Amino acid sequence: MFLRRFLKTTQISSYVGTIRTISSSLHTTPSTTSSPALKRKIFANLKSSENPCDDVLRDMEEQGFQINPADLTRWANLLEKQGREEKALEILSFLDWKCCLMMSKSALCVAGNRYTIRTFRRVAKIISPSVVNIDGPNESYGSGIVFGEEGKIITCAHIVVNLHKFRASPVYRSKRIEVEVALSCDQTFRGVVADCDADYDLALVKIETPTKASFSPAKFGVSNDVSVGDMVLSIDFANSFSTGIISCVKRTNKEIDVKGKCQFYLQTECPLNEGYFGGPVVNLEGEVIGVNCAYGKRNVRDGFAMPIDTVMKVMKERNW
Repeated sequence: MFLRRFLKTTQISSYVGTIRTISSSLHTTPSTTSSPALKRKIFANLKSSENPCDDVLRDMEEQGFQINPADLTRWANLLEKQGREEKALEILSFLDWKCCLMMSKSALCVAGNRYTIRTFRRVAKIISPSVVNIDGPNESYGSGIVFGEEGKIITCAHIVVNLHKFRASPVYRSKRIEVEVALSCDQTFRGVVADCDADYDLALVKIETPTKASFSPAKFGVSNDVSVGDMVLSIDFANSFSTGIISCVKRTNKEIDVKGKCQFYLQTECPLNEGYFGGPVVNLEGEVIGVNCAYGKRNVRDGFAMPIDTVMKVMKERNW
């Protein structure tokens, strides 16, 4: 876990001495050449095991079977082709860890950058199919997150309704509001605002047009596990990505001048614009940990997201 965490930071140089110590100890481990039959068995375990790939691979190496980088790369490519991106990423993480044990200080910095870039690319590939464009009434627009295979979408309420009218007018609340939803594959559908929680600025949109399209629900994480300094990505409907860190986990609604019942927001250093609102903030596992809803008035590099734990609480209470 220590080495996995260090790979995701830029402060690599301070760990070089520790890595070389570990490296020298590994050289004393007896190694056994992996036979083709054993390689097939290892790959089968990687595909079927519920345990993290790191555990499977380390267990094999502790038994003396030193798996070479070529096999690790080949297995990762095979799993990626099979749509198992998360497992492929785990194998590549193990490969980076294994290779870094033998690297110099300068090579470690390069490896860390390559690891980060490769991670961003894989996260983008995981989350992109789950992010949609929503064109609401009165030329409003934003993003949404698919969370149901039948085409359920969570987004910010202010994108699809006039919140002032929604709060004040029962007639307006009873109106049928249609929106246009576009998937990342450029397919466009008619959607309807099925429900809205104005107090939390959240809305449920459902795809109404009968379709055989395959929707890709996003995987929700746990925002309570998020810490200051965690690297995250923000995504909008145009598949534009911005990256940054979590700079605050409990920014109050008064501090960012946002009305409503949500008291605390995640603050990121991901630059945002209105198109990101309703879209996800994701961790490096591709899990949604927040819904973008505002950006800093004094600093556009400050993005604010409603924690996914709060979002899921509202979804459960309203039976979305």
